Amino acid sequence: MAPWDVTVDCDEKNLAIIEDKAASAAIFGDVSITTGSDCANLDTVYTVTKSLKCGYGKIVRTWSLTKETVKGPITITCYQTIWVRPVHEYDICFPKDVDSDCKTPIIDTVLTDELACDILAVNITDKRYDATGDECYKIFRTYSVINWCPYDDRCGDPLLQTNITVIPRNVFDNHGKAPIYVLVRDREDNRRDGVEEFYISKDLIVDTKDQDDIRFTPPYCSIAGEFYHSFIYTQIIKVYDEVAPVVTAPRDTFCIREGLDCLADITITIAATDNCTDKVSLKLST
Repeated sequence: MAPWDVTVDCDEKNLAIIEDKAASAAIFGDVSITTGSDCANLDTVYTVTKSLKCGYGKIVRTWSLTKETVKGPITITCYQTIWVRPVHEYDICFPKDVDSDCKTPIIDTVLTDELACDILAVNITDKRYDATGDECYKIFRTYSVINWCPYDDRCGDPLLQTNITVIPRNVFDNHGKAPIYVLVRDREDNRRDGVEEFYISKDLIVDTKDQDDIRFTPPYCSIAGEFYHSFIYTQIIKVYDEVAPVVTAPRDTFCIREGLDCLADITITIAATDNCTDKVSLKLST
């Protein structure tokens, strides 16, 4: 007789030993033989079949017991199903604004941390704008983060304006002065119910007592029974250049005699380079 079916969360650490017959038996149970084991040795074959997406789904443990008899081998197969529930918990850190040198840019980027059973993907797009201050130019860098595990084709594009959650730059009166965090948890009232809580935070700690964090609800896909786990944020990068353009020209000296009888064409090649652009124009003065 197989052990009872069980249900666990996808971040259950003991799932790592499910392939080990003896180790998994101590956690999830073992087959028990109530009759028919007398007078003959039983050959037991243990196998595991996994049907999982992002670590959750179904695991079937199978025991095939074969008994040799005078009439030939008799095989009995029994199963235990382990239902693995999804858990979506993760952190996203959107970076603060930055002033950067165009030659050696040092720019923070988005950081993600998958705490349970998630796969986070990041897309980055840049738009360059002319300067409005003393910088050379500005870059509006937009980060789009998607959790592919709860994604469902039936729900449509998670990056559509109606589906994605825009993290505002002015939250906490921040305006890019410090990083902004998105925290996703499934721990309301210290229990897991399969319904995630979403927070905008100043740090990696969910603070509901002092209400320093802002709880929000993303758009919901009723077909899949799941939230859209997609978020977008824009960082502003001001690019400066403290190094003047470099102009190179030959140092040849041309001596022109006075009078009208010395006429010749002279070609002088002048080049200029700049750290911040490959389009440099020269203005000649006489």
